[in-house]
Amino acid sequence: MSLTESSPDVLRFSKLAEEFCNLIENLDGDSGRTCEKLLLSMAELYAAALLLPESEDFEINEDFRLSHENWKIIFMKMGSMLKVHSMYWTVSDKQSLPDAPPTLEMGNLDDDLADVYRDIKSGLSAWKSSSKNRYNDAMYHWRDSVNFAHWSRHAVDAIGALHEIVFYTKETRDGHNPVRHE
Repeated sequence: MSLTESSPDVLRFSKLAEEFCNLIENLDGDSGRTCEKLLLSMAELYAAALLLPESEDFEINEDFRLSHENWKIIFMKMGSMLKVHSMYWTVSDKQSLPDAPPTLEMGNLDDDLADVYRDIKSGLSAWKSSSKNRYNDAMYHWRDSVNFAHWSRHAVDAIGALHEIVFYTKETRDGHNPVRHE
């Protein structure tokens, strides 16, 4: 294991990636509690990703990429769990200038969570493999500029949508105390 592979930031991210993937794969029937867990897991995962080493010129290895069929299973699973909370409003360009106002768009939390899962799970599969380039392959999926730009944008949108579900739905206003450590 190289020095970078054994860095605390990489090891922490791999642990959080595994926890996130396990959460997605083993959803329980309580959508409110699951949204709380997803919010916390997604926020920790995103914060940990910011501490990963910068990408180098990694060779693209798609051997570990989750298939579209497996992505679709996760997408459908999210839709079944989230139901009416799947869709949310978002702004298309959060950094637009005053003379070019952003446009309002419909976001899809099922798609956000499935896309984050695909990129994180693909990197996790590489990380757990016996490939001699496992670090390279994992970092490609987790921190490569294209993949990180893809899944991190979905993660940020998902965090915002999950925050609204957890803290501003009728269930939370009626006395439920979300996101508390037990």
